[in-house]
Amino acid sequence: MHLVTRDGAFLLGRAIAGEAEILTLATDPRSRRKGLARAMLRDFMDIARDAGCDRLFLEVARDNGPALALYAGEGFARIGTRRGYFSRDGRAPVDAIMMERVIGAESECE
Repeated sequence: MHLVTRDGAFLLGRAIAGEAEILTLATDPRSRRKGLARAMLRDFMDIARDAGCDRLFLEVARDNGPALALYAGEGFARIGTRRGYFSRDGRAPVDAIMMERVIGAESECE
């Protein structure tokens, strides 16, 4: 597991068997629109590359426009959908958009 932090934000990810995955990326609402998520994402891509990973995966809620824009802007492509993946208190579940980006070396992660 890898934890990347900034004041008011964090990213938790893992790197194994040549692939990396972002498990959670969160930014305090008061710290948004300052480039923190993008900086942490790039830092984690470097960590994953250094660990020998060649692909990075993540899932993002279909209704999270800012996150979808961030990931698309960083070169992630949509590769699938998980229906009703994210549960919401008192509301209908939201689909997850599965995304992937090729990031480098093809050797296994350490």
